[in-house]
Amino acid sequence: MDYVVFKNKGELDMRAVRTFGMSAKENDNPIGYFGTGLKYAIAIALRNNCEFQILSGRHSYKLHSAKVSLRGKSFDNVMMNSEELAFTTELGKNWDMWQAFREVYCNCIDEGGETFLVDKIPRVEEGFTQIVVDGAFVKHFHDRHEIVLPKMTVVASITNNVEMCDVPSKHIYYRSVRVGDLDKKGLFTYNFTNGVTLTEDRTLNYQSYEIGMLKYTILGCKDKKIIRKALLAPADTLEMGLNYSSTSPHHASDAFLDVMSELYEANEDGVNITALDFYVRATRKDNLKNLVSVELTQVEKLQLNRVKTVCADIFTKFRNYPILCVEDLGTTTMALADTDNRRIVLSKRCFERGTKYLLSTVIEEYMHLVTGYNDHTRELQTHLFDTICTLVENHVLKEPI
Repeated sequence: MDYVVFKNKGELDMRAVRTFGMSAKENDNPIGYFGTGLKYAIAIALRNNCEFQILSGRHSYKLHSAKVSLRGKSFDNVMMNSEELAFTTELGKNWDMWQAFREVYCNCIDEGGETFLVDKIPRVEEGFTQIVVDGAFVKHFHDRHEIVLPKMTVVASITNNVEMCDVPSKHIYYRSVRVGDLDKKGLFTYNFTNGVTLTEDRTLNYQSYEIGMLKYTILGCKDKKIIRKALLAPADTLEMGLNYSSTSPHHASDAFLDVMSELYEANEDGVNITALDFYVRATRKDNLKNLVSVELTQVEKLQLNRVKTVCADIFTKFRNYPILCVEDLGTTTMALADTDNRRIVLSKRCFERGTKYLLSTVIEEYMHLVTGYNDHTRELQTHLFDTICTLVENHVLKEPI
């Protein structure tokens, strides 16, 4: 039988096993975060029928479980030799086995230790701690480079936020440690270095949002080969699902715009359609002043007049920004804030979706003009919520909240 051994210099103070909230790592910048990883790993391993032993110096501790009852319900309490510990195998109930392996493996890395396979339980060794586990830990030992990334060449990055490496991956990483799985495999590996929060099980708290932000890494990339690969990604990949439609042009590198120009002019098949829309908007700046107004139907005129009346009642500066209606603004663009000409531009398609949609669209573009905030930013979100509160005060409560 094979066992994974996590070996570190120094002898483990067993209070680290008995007590929650204790973390005294030597490394000034540890991968481990909550100081409870070892307890979680023990509970999850035992729940999955793994053998788990800790050899600290000349002492050997076997972790196992024993049935206990509370209010008529049975639990598997974690035991250390004959000592009953203060947690059960229910700890980390929703964790997967790779997460249990990750906790012990990261602790070992933090302490400058080594991890290896043996075919029998090693002997105790004075001055060292050895954590020995069998079962699924052996499989994850072989997959450990998918749990903690090896050193790889970074092909693009957002300063102090995320790195991109030209290696396919079905996982997402934070400080080189796996913190989530992707619904669609990525052509690249993405490693967040800052600016994210983790849940109790060390996965991304806002994974869908963080993944959506990966487009900025590609937008800012200076390697044309990498950009082209991302923009022509297969339909079943993460990269093809990234949405560039509402992104501000100032995020794009010259290399990104050059590649988009080549793909656009060649009418290349399989290009990310939202990237095409982004490119059209980004390069339309000089042509915005030449946009041609389109004639509205009687119903559309009534819709627009109703929207203008509502907005003028809500926003004191609304009348400072004229509205131009045009036939079309591209595949996915319904409207835009023309900052150079200080106006709102609407596609006729906005009217087809109803007056409520038209109103929300006009309000959004107005907000862009008066605040300068981009789509999908915390600043715009905060401003919208503040505006809603002000509207409630002025038009509903008639007094301060």
